[in-house]
Amino acid sequence: MNDMGGDSLMTEQLTFQLESGGSIPTSPLQLFFKAISWETAIKMVVEEHYLHRSAPITWCFGAYFDGRLRGVCTIGKPASHTLIEGVCGKRNAHRVFELNRLWMSDDLPTNSESRFIGWVLRTIPKGTILVSYADSAFGHSGIIYRATNWIFTGMSIPFTDYTKNGLDHRSIPKNERNKEELDIVKRSRKYRYVYFTDKMDLKELKWKQLPYPAE
Repeated sequence: MNDMGGDSLMTEQLTFQLESGGSIPTSPLQLFFKAISWETAIKMVVEEHYLHRSAPITWCFGAYFDGRLRGVCTIGKPASHTLIEGVCGKRNAHRVFELNRLWMSDDLPTNSESRFIGWVLRTIPKGTILVSYADSAFGHSGIIYRATNWIFTGMSIPFTDYTKNGLDHRSIPKNERNKEELDIVKRSRKYRYVYFTDKMDLKELKWKQLPYPAE
């Protein structure tokens, strides 16, 4: 559910003057950001994000250009207790969320992605602790997180999933979970980043802060 109501909800508009080779004056186009509905976010994520699947959503935001929705960012609660308690300890686990989906159209003006992320980071409640991952299997290393001053904390640990006919092992009946009958799928390693909306919380970080990886 997206709940950013009241005075905490902000909208930002940016104006871009597009170049024209002719004598007809160009019109400025508006890039603006705002909270969007859960239904709209899920639809865009499934259609446009490279994973083409939904994720848990607490807050969701859209980037609009020339009156059209051209980007989406979703933030939700991670399912892993190891993750939410590992970042800053058990007592801060309730403040840990994951930026789990980000998509923006390639035809947007330069730096639109970093502007969008920067706006989202200023809009969510202060005191929120964010984690996000860049998947090496898709050639991502987290350039956008470096551009918006996230903290790099290393790579995710290697992990093996067991599947059957493409299903997650948790959706397979227990009497069919014989590992000899399951397919083994190794997860790709991911670059892990953390962001503190309140810089005073940096002292709570349990993971080691590392230099940004080479591109």
